[in-house]
Amino acid sequence: MKNEDWFSRYAFCAPVGRCGNNTFFLAKDCAQHIHVIIKQYSNTPKENQEDQKLTFQDEARLLQILQEKGLVRFFDCQTIDGTFFLVTDVPAACELLCSHIEPAAIERAIKQYAF
Repeated sequence: MKNEDWFSRYAFCAPVGRCGNNTFFLAKDCAQHIHVIIKQYSNTPKENQEDQKLTFQDEARLLQILQEKGLVRFFDCQTIDGTFFLVTDVPAACELLCSHIEPAAIERAIKQYAF
């Protein structure tokens, strides 16, 4: 998928949490008409980019396995200009990342950006 198509599909609504330098956003999947959580990996110095790429790939593989087992809904992963993004459904993100995502922030953002 082209970068502009990807950003057209996912409309970022509001940040809802942080983990280290990574940020979680509530977004609207305009193709499926649902809310999703997008994890945006922070930009890292050049010397750490390969490690971050491996972490991103490992996390994407783990989410794919969990989806195959019916435990999460994992929609997408993308690299755009050296920045990595993972897209999951809201419940999966809350369950897997509950210590980094603030449920109240998600609830407020969903109300504010409701379809």
